[in-house]
Amino acid sequence: MDMYKRANELVVEAMKAAENETGYEAAKKVGEYMAEQGHPHASYTRDEIWNGRNGEFTDEEMIKEIAERMASLIAENEMLAEEE
Repeated sequence: MDMYKRANELVVEAMKAAENETGYEAAKKVGEYMAEQGHPHASYTRDEIWNGRNGEFTDEEMIKEIAERMASLIAENEMLAEEE
């Protein structure tokens, strides 16, 4: 599967998992979903991104950023595993 297509699918599904939540609770839902999909350190990544925002971004922008970064790692790991 195309890595970018897979990452996009993961983002869409993660955002669906968080759609009934706001703020950090939504970020936690995204992290939980990504952990289920195989992200090796979802809680750590979620917290690093969330805590490093310095008020520059809205909660919604941060949640999407978290989803995109996690999805990218998962998709890349899956692609590398296919090549082995």
